[in-house]
Amino acid sequence: MNDQKDKISKINNCIGQYTNIVSKDQNSYTDYNSCLIQSEFQQGESQQDDFQKRKKIKVLIVDDNTVNRFVAKNLLNLLGVTVKEASSANEAMKLMKHEKYNLILIDYLMPNIDGLELTRWIQKTFDSSNKPIIIGVSGKIDDEIRQNFNQAGAYELIKKPIELEILNQILKDLFPQFDIENTEMKDIVKEEVEYNRNASDDRAENICKLVSKIPGIDYEKGLHYAIGDALIYLKIIKVSIINIRQCIERMNKFSQDIRYLELKKEYHSIKSVLMHIGATNLADEASRMELNIDNNLTINYSQIMNFVEKLTQLLTALEHAIDAYTIIDSKENHNIKKESISNKETYEIEKKERKQAVLYHAKRFEYELMLENLKELLPLTNADEEEKVKEMILAAERFDYNEVIKLIGEISVI
Repeated sequence: MNDQKDKISKINNCIGQYTNIVSKDQNSYTDYNSCLIQSEFQQGESQQDDFQKRKKIKVLIVDDNTVNRFVAKNLLNLLGVTVKEASSANEAMKLMKHEKYNLILIDYLMPNIDGLELTRWIQKTFDSSNKPIIIGVSGKIDDEIRQNFNQAGAYELIKKPIELEILNQILKDLFPQFDIENTEMKDIVKEEVEYNRNASDDRAENICKLVSKIPGIDYEKGLHYAIGDALIYLKIIKVSIINIRQCIERMNKFSQDIRYLELKKEYHSIKSVLMHIGATNLADEASRMELNIDNNLTINYSQIMNFVEKLTQLLTALEHAIDAYTIIDSKENHNIKKESISNKETYEIEKKERKQAVLYHAKRFEYELMLENLKELLPLTNADEEEKVKEMILAAERFDYNEVIKLIGEISVI
């Protein structure tokens, strides 16, 4: 963190109307806090519930990487704020023209318009009353990157993968009325881990058994970035599989004529994905390759292909673990359904409701709810239809909503 004087200076630049004198001997904000509380969070509701106060903090995540957005959104949801996301600077610009945000997390390296350019655009476009506070996010932090973000108008620069404790502290610094829990963040993470390892939680236990066997995966590290929740960790892995597959395809293409700029972007992007799932050794290798390109050191075709081969092996292992978990989970759900379904009429109603829910959520691009209902539908189908539901689950995990909609029409209601 920068010292208190720098923080106040940056806040004044971002939110000019709240400029105030801060005592050098104090570590707290003065009139800025009360102004912010009065203008944004109380508005005649002095007895508001803390959760409702937090929900009034609107945060926008800007990152071209799906895994980074997913993890950041999960952290912010845990902290209780209102979150929206953008996959590019252009998308963020469109959102900001129609809605005001208190805080924006901006990735450093993005295609077309990078984080620094977007930060400058925000500073030029919005006046002091509408200007959000900007936090730069980067997988690599050095003095030059920090200075560039500082000059562009960012309040702070933080490293990926984002840590819950750091994000929590930033929110508390910027919004002193933000009150999460009367306990340390590490204790919250520990409680979450213990909860998800409870012997009664078979799904978490199955995930642990399957993922822990994958060479090169530090399960504890991956679980840490999922805030101790094994099911969230599984979702991160599923999204990461798509990112890794795309990275392999692009690196194979770029390596044919050693296109260094594109390769550097790939190493930078995949490094963060690998860290989030606990593949720390491979993430470190990606970081070294990125640094070699930065330092104009030669990397050859065999080095690139060696890295791609390791990525491919990891991808295969992750896909096998997901397939195994899907089969185990389906069988367990099937046994539960057998016990809960008492008669044919209930069976028919349940199956129809699940079909309608899948179709509804697929049309609205609601991934998690769609997938959840597909898994609930699986034990309700006959042997012929079971394969189609499994196909739909795979299509859903590829975010192929049109295929899901097509296949769901082929499942009959008895």
